[in-house]
Amino acid sequence: MNPQQADIGQELRALLIAEDGTATPVTLPGGLRTENAVQTAIAQHLGGPSQLDPCAPECAPDIHFATVGLLEHPPAGAPRNEAATAVVETLRHVTLAEPVRGPALVMGPAADGGVPTSLDPGRQRAIQVFVATWLTLLA
Repeated sequence: MNPQQADIGQELRALLIAEDGTATPVTLPGGLRTENAVQTAIAQHLGGPSQLDPCAPECAPDIHFATVGLLEHPPAGAPRNEAATAVVETLRHVTLAEPVRGPALVMGPAADGGVPTSLDPGRQRAIQVFVATWLTLLA
């Protein structure tokens, strides 16, 4: 069995990156079998309708490192999320045209059908360390 298919029925582990750079592990309910169901669950953590952004580097678009849930329409004046912007730019190997605004939810790569998988503990920890280091460098 493909490991990505194995956790479709299990809870989905993710990392919520708030605008202040706080990176908090969160869990989405199990059994999310469609992209729409995932977006609905993500909306509860982000505070509004979400979109899914697969993080594949432009230099190798067939490699999918993670999936990021972002607010579909951030409210006017929503703060920039510099930490999430840095994570997405690093995972995608490209500078974003617009910074991430509002919170972001990082999940594992998408399985068949576009449903994200759980963020494995090693990647979760690596992103938390990256965010903490990045914030320290900016201070």
